[in-house]
Amino acid sequence: VEGLTPNAEALLRCLSLSPLTPLRPLVRRMPGFWEAVDELESRGTIERRGAFLRIPHGFVRAMVQQAMGASERRRTHLALAEDCADTWPQVEAWHVSFIDPDEETPQQLASHALGLVRRGLTAGGAEYAERAIRVCNDVEELRGQLVEIAEALSDHGQFAFSRRYTRIASRSNRAAVVVRARTLEVRNVFLETQTLPSSLFTSWSRYESEQAPAEVARLQLTLALCHCERGEFDRAQELLALAEAADEHFRDSEAQLVQAVRILLDGNRGKDGAAFAGFVSLQEHQDAIRPSFGLAVAQGLVLTEHYEAASAVLDHIGETCAATRVWKRQVDCVRADLEMRLGRVSQAVDVIDRLIAESEADKRRGLVVVRQDRILLLHAWKLLLTGRAGEAGLVEEQAAVRASATNNHRLLVELNALQGRYLLRTDCAAEAIGHLRRCEQLSADETNPNVRRFEGDLIEALVGIGRREHATLLLQKLRDRAKACPSQWTDLVVSRSEALLAAGETATDLFGRALRQASTSEFVFEKAAIHAAFSARLADNGSMLKAREQRLAAAALLREVGASRLADHLRNGQIVEEPKAPTLPDLPRLGELSDEELKVVELVRAGMKNREISERIFVSLRTVELRLTAVYRKLGVGSRTELVSRLAGNPRLAAV
Repeated sequence: VEGLTPNAEALLRCLSLSPLTPLRPLVRRMPGFWEAVDELESRGTIERRGAFLRIPHGFVRAMVQQAMGASERRRTHLALAEDCADTWPQVEAWHVSFIDPDEETPQQLASHALGLVRRGLTAGGAEYAERAIRVCNDVEELRGQLVEIAEALSDHGQFAFSRRYTRIASRSNRAAVVVRARTLEVRNVFLETQTLPSSLFTSWSRYESEQAPAEVARLQLTLALCHCERGEFDRAQELLALAEAADEHFRDSEAQLVQAVRILLDGNRGKDGAAFAGFVSLQEHQDAIRPSFGLAVAQGLVLTEHYEAASAVLDHIGETCAATRVWKRQVDCVRADLEMRLGRVSQAVDVIDRLIAESEADKRRGLVVVRQDRILLLHAWKLLLTGRAGEAGLVEEQAAVRASATNNHRLLVELNALQGRYLLRTDCAAEAIGHLRRCEQLSADETNPNVRRFEGDLIEALVGIGRREHATLLLQKLRDRAKACPSQWTDLVVSRSEALLAAGETATDLFGRALRQASTSEFVFEKAAIHAAFSARLADNGSMLKAREQRLAAAALLREVGASRLADHLRNGQIVEEPKAPTLPDLPRLGELSDEELKVVELVRAGMKNREISERIFVSLRTVELRLTAVYRKLGVGSRTELVSRLAGNPRLAAV
């Protein structure tokens, strides 16, 4: 900030007094405003956030403030409050709080804090909340608003501030506020660690049940959703029954949570009625649907094989919650699961790559990685399906450690199912059995075979090592479960298993029937598995030419869905490890770029010229040039060519 022009210094002093300052009042007040903005932007001292300007570096802002005298700060606060009185009430309230706050000022600041956080301006919102606490004579008056702010911050993944306001709210004299704060803490802990707080923390008293029945029900339903995510459905059912006892006190939010829990419980049992009812409700009341309900609808539709409807729901949630990091992350996790179930490897890998890039960006920014359990599992799946088994082993080890540390049986089951399936597809049936038997042990209480999808692989592995009697017993169990929870996938797996256990021409006929069943686009990967199993049977019978035909058919299908490494294995008999991506030049300061600068960088990488970029993002050509200058300085590059060269293929920009 040394060597600034007088106009730039004056602008910087104004901006230092507020976390966000609107452009319009400053344009009217300050001569040479735009020249000062260009000067400060080119140095990276300030940045734009929509209609606001801000100083992104806290140290710079504090230093400029301290260089101002008390009388100058007061005069500037007063002038900015007057300038913003008619058009920017939130900024006016901020400056008034330093001049002459009244009894309503804390509530106004808290209200504006919530609005800023919901617009994605989380840092500014947190400063407004802190200022509200500072000027409030009795914090009890703010505790209810602080819970709302904490909930909005949690949606954006800002758990540190969310937890701070949750703690303040939890000391309220009002039972409703206390229970609501406890509910949010349960949600935050689960998103961060996939565990639940101790039973002492998650319990509720008779007094709370009497004074705040709706809030207690919300706590019970939130706990039920967390248990569903962990595969602990019996406990979720108990909590649902407790919550429904207070249904006469339900508001819309509690009613939606009840539906969400029912959808997940029914989906686990193979029943699609609740999910379809939720889908209809979502179509009729799109604006009133909460993300937790929409996500449960999508998960229920996935589990009951209504994939197009599930994809439509995910598209809707993704659009409405695009700015909220937590919900966007969970939507992508469900979308990846959907693509994996459909066997669309290329599409699944694209989603997983985005999830990994975003989680790495979170780590660099010091943020908590949301749903690390799902991301580790998806990462391992991607590495195995793309032929990088060596790297997958490290990720699998991390996932196993996390599953054990958090007592997460669902993660452990899915990890073992993934490992067993991969070993089976690479002709390691004996090794696969250990993992698949572990799945069987951990899933003994589950009724729907379409949830974890490991029984068919276990039967095939047992047949592969000659344990046909054991495989026959498992097939009978699978048939019984298929009657209780019918699904197209289970029927297909039963047909494949019957063919594997049959002999002679009967086996040939059954394989043919299974292939006809798998003729739809959603079973391409499963059809490849049937061709591969048929090939192995023909080879065992000495029909090598026909076995080769079936093997090549399986390889073609696998290549079609993007599983080229498994296809190569079928063709060549081995998986060639995909070469590790070359190490890219480290860009340790990439996380310091603002959202606007990241967008410009992404468009530069796409080959667009400055004028094209200005037209695309609706800013002036000069603004694009200034943002690029700031990027060059922050990343230590000297030209556009060097920037593009250093960023070529860099996954850190996938989250832009």
